[in-house]
Amino acid sequence: MAGMGSHHAACMQKDEWLTPPSILEALGSFDLDPCSPVERPWDTASEHLTLHDDGLSAAWRGRVWLNPPYGRETGLWLEKLAEHGDGIALVFARTETEMFSARCGRKPMLCCFCADVCISTM
Repeated sequence: MAGMGSHHAACMQKDEWLTPPSILEALGSFDLDPCSPVERPWDTASEHLTLHDDGLSAAWRGRVWLNPPYGRETGLWLEKLAEHGDGIALVFARTETEMFSARCGRKPMLCCFCADVCISTM
């Protein structure tokens, strides 16, 4: 089994991320995924916004599942989730970054670090 993040090449063609179904099943249902891949093999929420919908500037409702683009905009997505106040984000645990300390380290939110998340290639 490959580790989390190994399903994408270092030189990405696009910045969309699939969430393993086992993670979604463990966390329960979500009302909105504002960064859903345009082509996804399974649903992550009742409503999906893709890069065509600009989920970052769209209104969010209900319990949000957030697997955001990684890079300079990640902090903006996490900040919007913190302001929304109801949701879960899946991001790499890069606690040494300014994005993490400025956004995650100072907002009232719970951070969980998963040690052995694996993605099946079956």
